[in-house]
Amino acid sequence: MAAESGLNISVKFNGKIFVVSKLLGESTVFDLKKKLYELTMVPPQNQKLLGLAAVSGKVISDDLAIQYLNIKPSTKIMLIGSTEEAITIVKATDSVVPESIDDFDFNEEDLKAFQRPENLEKVQKRSEAYKFIQISEMRPEKRLLVLDIDYTIFDHLTPAESAKQLMRPYLYEMLTRAYVNYDIAIWSATSMTWILAKIGQMNLIPKSTIDTVRQQQVESRFPAQTPDLTTNIPHYETDLPFKICLLVDSDAMISIYLEEHGVKEVKPLAVIWNRFPQYGPQNTIMFDDVRRNFAMNPQSGLRIHSYRDAHVNYSTDKELLYLADYLDLIALLESDFTKLNHHKWSSYVQKNRRHLHRKRRSPTAAPMASQVRAGEFNDQDDNDAVDSSGHTGT
Repeated sequence: MAAESGLNISVKFNGKIFVVSKLLGESTVFDLKKKLYELTMVPPQNQKLLGLAAVSGKVISDDLAIQYLNIKPSTKIMLIGSTEEAITIVKATDSVVPESIDDFDFNEEDLKAFQRPENLEKVQKRSEAYKFIQISEMRPEKRLLVLDIDYTIFDHLTPAESAKQLMRPYLYEMLTRAYVNYDIAIWSATSMTWILAKIGQMNLIPKSTIDTVRQQQVESRFPAQTPDLTTNIPHYETDLPFKICLLVDSDAMISIYLEEHGVKEVKPLAVIWNRFPQYGPQNTIMFDDVRRNFAMNPQSGLRIHSYRDAHVNYSTDKELLYLADYLDLIALLESDFTKLNHHKWSSYVQKNRRHLHRKRRSPTAAPMASQVRAGEFNDQDDNDAVDSSGHTGT
């Protein structure tokens, strides 16, 4: 519970930490937002505070007194929002999604470096030591879809008027369709604290599960404990037509030295495969906007277009809707994903679209999720789909 007087709250905004000091216990969340406005120039009505939690029995609202916030020294709060000036600038700009920062194409020397014995040993040690957080069942004979968060399904830095605009369009439909054939994992190059904050804002898993994981994270910091390698989180129930089975954070990544690029952090999928052998390169696909993240497993990675400038692109971005078709098709037609070139996923969809139409007409086909914006997608729209290389599917 917040202190009665002199409370200091640290808030992260646009990569910087701002400290709101000397808040009284009777001050409200709206008072906190007004002080943040003075520091950041983000108007209170544009502010979304991730990581803010109330004590049991209370609900977060602008009128809630600060004394009822569950704030500890380790609490991380992120401010998402924009100044009116920033909104005006973004809306006035014909925004083009930029290439991913700090990314590069692999050359032969890079590919050899990834397979050096010392790097493979790092993968093995990480898979043995990393503590996975499994929150739902892994189903027999399902494939595995691994999703990045930042700029893949969530625009975490661009100024926005609401959290809804930061979630990539058609995410729910893509997850619903994918869940028929795939177990779904989240792997972000951030801490578990931020993973929980972001997927909580997207309502991908229940708040009760998020709270349980947070509590487990706190308890695991005590050295007297010797936790199991997979966190014992009760499998959750949900009204959503999909579930997330696995949460993986930056601690599962490894560092690799490349002659031309220096030391880079990557996401080796073998960390998952070694611990959950029902998955492997033959049935796993990873979506990430940064190619180097799947450098250890380039045949399993699909580089998605970055979802940035959410204000501008929210109304037109259909990447996840097109990729849902690709996931449907390769699950239907391919027994071994290593034979695929995910770089040309759009061309694959165009070539095999007839199978997709038959699947949708089948009386046994899974029901389609309602689209985020009904009526925006049809087969003619998909003829203009662009794959991750920037080539059209013609």
